[in-house]
Amino acid sequence: MLQTPHWNFDVVAYAGAARVWLGQAPEQAHAEVYRELALAAPPEAEEAIRSLSEYREGVAGSVDQFRVQIPMYTNKPLYVGLTAALVGLGADSILAPFWVSAASYGGFALLLLLCLRRVTSRWSSWMIGLPLLLSPAFRHVGQEPTPDALSACILLGGLYALAFGGRVLIGAMLLLLSIAARPDNVILCVAIAGWWWWKAPTQRPLAAIGAFASVVAYMVVNRVTGARSRRFTGRTVEVLVDGTSRKNAGELSGRTRCNRVVNFDGQGRVAVGDLAWVRVTEALPHSLRGTLVERPEEAACLSK
Repeated sequence: MLQTPHWNFDVVAYAGAARVWLGQAPEQAHAEVYRELALAAPPEAEEAIRSLSEYREGVAGSVDQFRVQIPMYTNKPLYVGLTAALVGLGADSILAPFWVSAASYGGFALLLLLCLRRVTSRWSSWMIGLPLLLSPAFRHVGQEPTPDALSACILLGGLYALAFGGRVLIGAMLLLLSIAARPDNVILCVAIAGWWWWKAPTQRPLAAIGAFASVVAYMVVNRVTGARSRRFTGRTVEVLVDGTSRKNAGELSGRTRCNRVVNFDGQGRVAVGDLAWVRVTEALPHSLRGTLVERPEEAACLSK
């Protein structure tokens, strides 16, 4: 069911993040990742990952541009950590993300069938579950080198423990763990805590603790994984302005040559389509903030 991986650029980034996690220098990680890509991927897939766009060509050809990818992917520490564990045991770093996703999808499939069995007959659970699990949309999740299958498996395990197993503590711990797989799962965790508050009035203190713990877990993950991004504070980057900031209409937004989002105050000074120099003043987990400068004292691709 999961024999054909769905190759995309993420596999290079997660493989690199895993190797750096294990202590390899970015130069060595870059060389090893692209060497393994050439050996593991079909020729068409390798060519697309290496050169489908100017951006991908830059990452394949430059250690500096490869290095900047790492902070964008280490904010899913559980997925990167499991991938790194396989690499540490001798696995190919390009194939390791696929193995994590495939194993996670297998766990998700089992949990889905168990959940269906709880609400319907054995025959009906198979008749409903198998077509879903074999459908392209579901299979795609298990074939991707991304944390989606891992996140879905942990979330469903937590929900099963809460709803059917009567294991409140285990369920809550699994839901919190899912935030380490995908930090945006905090929204779902808080929503589940709200449902728990409404459904079980006698356990409202536990529901409140669960919601609070979800937010704390999210903050911890972002704090830890954002440490790499904070190294870029104070550097000057060239930014292609592509519009206004999604969160602040008074700011402009653009991307560096390494595809990193930068928000800055430059209304009236530069326009969409312009190249601007921005000094980074704050590094967030998913973007950077900065101020427009006339002439850079130094230029960087967020790489050193």
